Amino acid sequence: MGTLLALLLVLQLLGAQKLLFPWVERTRGAGGSGAVLLGLLYFPAALAGVPLALLTITAGWFFGPVMGTLIAVPACTAASWAAFAVGRAMSGDPSFLARGRGELAAMARAMATGKGFWAIVLLRLVPLSPFSILNFAFGATPVSGAVYALATLIGSIPACLGFAYAGAFVSGLR
Repeated sequence: MGTLLALLLVLQLLGAQKLLFPWVERTRGAGGSGAVLLGLLYFPAALAGVPLALLTITAGWFFGPVMGTLIAVPACTAASWAAFAVGRAMSGDPSFLARGRGELAAMARAMATGKGFWAIVLLRLVPLSPFSILNFAFGATPVSGAVYALATLIGSIPACLGFAYAGAFVSGLR
């Protein structure tokens, strides 16, 4: 998080928006098409384990904090669910981790209850949690896809808003 903020400050000091202005303006000028294209980039990023915060900062930079957030939240949720589905497919049996008596088994069993929803929301609220990697890991737990999607949606809103505002700060679109 600190590295990301330092990068934003460096970009601001170097005047990066002036260097990228033609490309940014072309994307902004594309309107809905540009927003959809940016939203679609979340999928390969999530599946590659790339931090989605970079795209959310870009959304804020290109479209401002409000529109950037409105692009980022659904895109982040859908792309995270896609990575969750890949994790689920790769794990084979999501109840496998819940078997046994260890701490990992107890945590996996808790994911199948209402505690799973709150665990996902809370981990989404922690800016230092490895969001992209957690998408795959949650797929290996018995939490349902619908619960995962809703918890990710709710938990992602504050981070998306913050990163979109950070991107808007860099561009001067406050």
